[in-house]
Amino acid sequence: MSDPGAGPARTASGTGEMLSFPTFVGVAIAFALLVLGVYRGALGGPFISDDDLLIATNPYLARPFAELVPAAFAPTGEARQYAGGNYAPVLHLAHAIEGRLFRADTRGYHLVNVAVHALNGALLFALLLQAGLSRGVSLFASALFVLHPANVESVAWISQLRTLLAMAGALSALLVFPRAPVASAALLAFGLLAKASASFALPMAAVFTWTRYRRGEAVRRELRGLAAWLAVFAIYAPIQMTVFSSMSRAVIDPYPDAWSHLRGIAAIGARYLAMAATGLGASAYHEPEPVRSNLDPWWLAGLVASMCLAARIAWTLRRSDPEAAWWLGAVAAWAPISQWLPFMFAMGDRYLYFALPGLLGGGCLAVRDLYRRAEPRLGATPRALPWLRRAAIAGAALWVAAFATEASRRAPLWQAEGLLLQDAASHYPEGAIGHYVRAVLALEHRDPDTALTELRRSAERGGGFSHPFFGDPWLMPLFGDPRFRDLIRDMAQMEIDAARDRPPTSQSQLYILANAYYLRGARDEAIALLEQCLRVGGPLDADALRLAQRLRLERSGRSETDPFSSLPVTGPKPTFDFPSGRKLAADEWPQS
Repeated sequence: MSDPGAGPARTASGTGEMLSFPTFVGVAIAFALLVLGVYRGALGGPFISDDDLLIATNPYLARPFAELVPAAFAPTGEARQYAGGNYAPVLHLAHAIEGRLFRADTRGYHLVNVAVHALNGALLFALLLQAGLSRGVSLFASALFVLHPANVESVAWISQLRTLLAMAGALSALLVFPRAPVASAALLAFGLLAKASASFALPMAAVFTWTRYRRGEAVRRELRGLAAWLAVFAIYAPIQMTVFSSMSRAVIDPYPDAWSHLRGIAAIGARYLAMAATGLGASAYHEPEPVRSNLDPWWLAGLVASMCLAARIAWTLRRSDPEAAWWLGAVAAWAPISQWLPFMFAMGDRYLYFALPGLLGGGCLAVRDLYRRAEPRLGATPRALPWLRRAAIAGAALWVAAFATEASRRAPLWQAEGLLLQDAASHYPEGAIGHYVRAVLALEHRDPDTALTELRRSAERGGGFSHPFFGDPWLMPLFGDPRFRDLIRDMAQMEIDAARDRPPTSQSQLYILANAYYLRGARDEAIALLEQCLRVGGPLDADALRLAQRLRLERSGRSETDPFSSLPVTGPKPTFDFPSGRKLAADEWPQS
């Protein structure tokens, strides 16, 4: 990076400052110290939720790298099932390195997340400077990003290292693109192989190049770089789409028609914008109610916001203003998770992580443009400009402080799974998790009837907490209840119905579906799926062989086993805060 004292330089993203490397390192260290202070309540947190599948029980991470690398990069291999159903080789390699360094000490994993998040803040700072914003404004915007309460999920959740690494790849690719367009494609590839969301950088680079071309500048090098970026994306996208389409998870579509679907998309967009601007509304799991009225305020706000954003993008594109690239980057980051293809938990704090740079950059550039247009009028009043600057500085400081306070408040939630479930239930009491938490509360009071009613409602909302393949220790008192078994069978039927539309291809999907048929009493179908499971091969070979042998014995009449007796009970019981004011520990659980 060049010396900032050398003056502004023309870059792909505007006329701005090229940050020196020592300054870049200093900003990254400052952000790291800031994040450590704000996130101190999460640094000792254990592996939680997806961490179990992606890290703690991931059989690939302990393999020698000579075996791990080809397994991780195999486009159709079983390793993708241990990356949340994504093609993310970088995720496996990163966690394998962490596992060798830290073993089961989660503090090391948390510190890695903090370091990468701070690096992303410094990369955004450098990119905003390169866009022509002042150091003060760039520092303010990047500090908002680093301290945003919605980003607590991406930083405090260990397995979300994939989100952090994908952002690092995308931002560094954009930063390097003006000086080394072709070489920067390697950084984009790194980001994509961590998480597909890094693709938001591609339209940004394209618009940066287009605006330079419209201004009459030479863009031959940039066009070669864009060709390299497109080649990388063209190789990656079909693999990821194949992986995504193979997922056979049952999802209850909340949209009865196209108009309801459109309103829902707009409403979710408005919720994200409100969360981005205020930091409010962050939740461990989001389950917003479907839009049922044309007068729904979220839908109307989303409609107005989308019209304003479209108008701003069109206006800046017409002016060949690089500001358009930032807004389009935010739209590109939001589009895949906008619910145009519905999935479980319609929103997620971590999804906002990729839209925030575009929103912050576009917003700051738009305000700068507005200020420049108003400056001649304000200059007519001698005291107006100094007063406005002081008010802006004070407002920015309060904004940053409010974000830091809220992020610090949310960080300790990642100390226990139960705290996250409570947080989700408090924000969305009628969601699947809200009903599940009330079921657990009912069991504390030895009220199985209410518990079963709440679990049924949770299942109707798409909840998977009574799923037969992931035994829940909180629900052990119900395991012998025929009504609970009926619910389990209904959940198994949902898995079977979903597989008719999206047949399973991976070993884990085949194994889950075989269990579903077994619980429904269809032994022959279950055995056929287990045999297919063994032909595919993978880490579930021993489990599949054991279950297949048991089913063959049952089919021959030489053995009879209750399928519910083999349901696994996984993980420690989460600790809930109950209305009585005490915490119910695992050894206090009432026995059925």
